[in-house]
Amino acid sequence: MNHVIGIAIVGMCLSLAAPAQGKPLPWERGDRGKAPRAEKMEQRIKAKRAELIRSRIGLSEADSDEVLKTLERFDPRRRELMEKRRGLRQSMERLFESDSEDQEEYRRVVAGLRAVEEAAHRLRGEQADALARVVSPKHQLRILVAMKRFQKRLHKRQGEHRRERRERGPREDRGRRGGR
Repeated sequence: MNHVIGIAIVGMCLSLAAPAQGKPLPWERGDRGKAPRAEKMEQRIKAKRAELIRSRIGLSEADSDEVLKTLERFDPRRRELMEKRRGLRQSMERLFESDSEDQEEYRRVVAGLRAVEEAAHRLRGEQADALARVVSPKHQLRILVAMKRFQKRLHKRQGEHRRERRERGPREDRGRRGGR
């Protein structure tokens, strides 16, 4: 009798420990690329940037295209820096939440944040130099101001969206995304 109960318990434990069929474990998923939502957002931002450059700066069509190509050349490096910054911010939040005393980890995060900021500064300088080879100083300044305003509006809207999602809570959010 005890033998049967033992087998039943082992069977239940194994069935609970087995992964759900069809759904890979986190380490089995591999590189899935960008989420469709993030890719769609990136395309919308690029389209808005192109519209801004073409309509508000006062450049010819050829110059606008050249400016957009120049800006797009820097997008992969900018994206990489944003990912590094996001990872460092997450590490920082974990340190603060756990009230860690791991001074070496704090040192690593601080050094990483400084390195990312320095790299972003160099990137902005390289981008400005590249734009200087394409357009006049007048148009460079217009582009700089327009892009700064665009970035501010974008960040403000993203912040508002995040606040709305936090206020809605996890249950309501799940229902909108198809039950996830």
